[in-house]
Amino acid sequence: MDPRVSCHGSPRLSCLGILISGLDQLTTSASLLPIKADSAASPVILLRSLTHTMKDEETFGSVVFNYRRPNLTEFMDFFVQFRQQLNRLEPSDIVPILSFRQSILDQVAQLVPHCDELDVPYFHRLVFLEPREFEDENLQAAAERGYGVVLQAIWTEYGEPKLYLLARTAWDTYGRQTVAHWIKLAQTVLDSLYGDHWPNTIFETPNNCAICLQTMHWTEKTVCGHVFHLHCLLRHMNTNNTCPICRHPRPLLYDAAADSDDSDDDSDSGYSVEMEFGNLDEAEEAEEVFE
Repeated sequence: MDPRVSCHGSPRLSCLGILISGLDQLTTSASLLPIKADSAASPVILLRSLTHTMKDEETFGSVVFNYRRPNLTEFMDFFVQFRQQLNRLEPSDIVPILSFRQSILDQVAQLVPHCDELDVPYFHRLVFLEPREFEDENLQAAAERGYGVVLQAIWTEYGEPKLYLLARTAWDTYGRQTVAHWIKLAQTVLDSLYGDHWPNTIFETPNNCAICLQTMHWTEKTVCGHVFHLHCLLRHMNTNNTCPICRHPRPLLYDAAADSDDSDDDSDSGYSVEMEFGNLDEAEEAEEVFE
């Protein structure tokens, strides 16, 4: 029997029945996917990691269980459908590398006028973080895993919760909402995540910096073909202007002609990191960009 018609005297109980039914399906769809032992040779992207209660589940539970308006049944129906469709949402087949920010803000302005921009999902500030710089341990672990797993983790830990809170604000302030409009917004937000200027390294098997031993997203390749964090390499070169792995001289000097001219000279002839970058200030600026 439909719980919405079986509990006329207890609308909240009927809505909880709808919610529980929806969450039972969601628990199955969000379960942990298998990981092959030889994932380096045959990578399997881990879409969900449910070893703990994720932020989207925490936010969803808080949003739906604290609603105290007469239209509770419609509210519950909306959020169960919204969550189900969000969990099935995939990036568009073709995602241009451009800024979606204005499009997202325009759509939000139609759904939640006068909304604070800080309440709208924005991923660009996360692009330049190295795995160890994520404050959230789950995002850090996903970033270290490679193969784009971190993007799904960001969506689950940050994108979806922001959308739930926005939708709740819309219900509180403007009343009944339409799932289709919010899924359209969610698709744009998800595409903005995948269409940002992420380094190619997040979609590959991640390398570790041989200097700090941490996983790298933003790498600097030397003339001898080795990769390091730029800031780690710059610190090393301030005291030893050779590649930390193979000891190739001047690892960031890409002028082949200069290398040829100096090939008969066993010394560095006073060469320094300052000469290569012009001055130390420029080197420090380069370091700050990548930190």
